[in-house]
Amino acid sequence: MERNRINRLVYSSREQGGFLIWGLCLLLLLLWRYYAPKPEVPELEINQPEVIAWLCVVEAREDSIRLSKSVIRAFNPNFINGSKANKLGLSPSEFERLEQYRSRGQWVNSTEDFQRVTGVSASWMGQYAQLFKFPDFILAKNNITRSSARTPKKTDLNKANLAALQNIQGIGPVLSQRILSWRDKYGAFRRWEELGLVYGINDALVTKLQAQFDLDTTLALKRQNINGLAVSDIAALPLISFDLARTIWEFVRLRQGIDTLEELNKIDKITPQVFGAIQLYLFAMKTTP
Repeated sequence: MERNRINRLVYSSREQGGFLIWGLCLLLLLLWRYYAPKPEVPELEINQPEVIAWLCVVEAREDSIRLSKSVIRAFNPNFINGSKANKLGLSPSEFERLEQYRSRGQWVNSTEDFQRVTGVSASWMGQYAQLFKFPDFILAKNNITRSSARTPKKTDLNKANLAALQNIQGIGPVLSQRILSWRDKYGAFRRWEELGLVYGINDALVTKLQAQFDLDTTLALKRQNINGLAVSDIAALPLISFDLARTIWEFVRLRQGIDTLEELNKIDKITPQVFGAIQLYLFAMKTTP
């Protein structure tokens, strides 16, 4: 048994030759790797155009990656989470106020709401408020609200007092009092043209009054047939004195009535302004006997 163990430890001459050859090959391989001439690698000059172009491409790509990570897209501020709040630079207290507001079932519907709820600075709003994105129905509601706020309801001209009239540029206390006196004498204004009958009120001032006051022009403007009026009826009209009323009455009576109001322009005392008043309140139509 001991002899068999010794025989297994002894290699034959053929096996010994094989180990020798294998060892020589390994030694030659190591010597070749150590002493073999290394290929010359040309030095890369940084100022070469190709190198500069390649470096520019790499740098631009890295910048693009950095920007894509930092770009913040439009968002609904009601759904800001902790990560988003940190990215936006919200302080913990500002984010907490927003969360508490939303936890009560309330919604931020405008940039003003967001600043009021969170208490962020004006500079923060200037940087990020433009990215807020609200639903279309909220935007429509906000537009209606802002439009209503920008255009307050006008006061009825027939209810305007002296102070309100004097606020109009160009209408001082004298003209304001004339408007009120006219209204007291002839009743409520029913047409804007009637303002032009007030002495001193021109078309430019009428335009300014229209911009500040409202007028119910649906009120009926009573017009009378001039062929059936007495002198006192004609004299009750604006701008027509009693003497002029008598002249008009006699003119109509001598002709047994007139067919059109334009016939009254034959009277020397009728100015364009007076004729405008006649057209507002009178009409001409002969009645058959």
